[in-house]
Amino acid sequence: MVTDVANRPATFDAGVVENLPKLRRMASKLVDRDQREDLVNSTVEAGLRYWRSYDPAKKLSVWLVYQMRHAAFEGRRKVMPTDAGALDRQTVPATQEDHAEAQNVMRLVDASPYADVMRLVASGHTSEEIAEIHGVTRQRVHQKIQAFRRSARRAA
Repeated sequence: MVTDVANRPATFDAGVVENLPKLRRMASKLVDRDQREDLVNSTVEAGLRYWRSYDPAKKLSVWLVYQMRHAAFEGRRKVMPTDAGALDRQTVPATQEDHAEAQNVMRLVDASPYADVMRLVASGHTSEEIAEIHGVTRQRVHQKIQAFRRSARRAA
């Protein structure tokens, strides 16, 4: 991608340099110590590359922090496993306590007046799908889920 460096105002570059301390502080909140400088560099690079998308009516520091958050998110996404098998290799086998807890939750679901909704939630259906299945609004589905959670907390 060719950037329009010749037309980039010198005040923009000066503003980026002026915001480096703030970017370093922000990087310390987003990534580990060994990745901070890389994140700051990626942010500056993105800022200089996409300078035309900056609105001068807004604060440059806010725009740069947005660029940093995006860079940090992209960095995290790159290290995430891309195949389903990788996720299986990272899981830990369930313990006997895990099985017992799952059975307790299923007993709570079965005893609940909201069992029909909670079984669909556990099956992975969205609230929109559940609402359509039961002929109610999505808000009503959320109310039933919240009511189940409250009753499960009281039972625990």
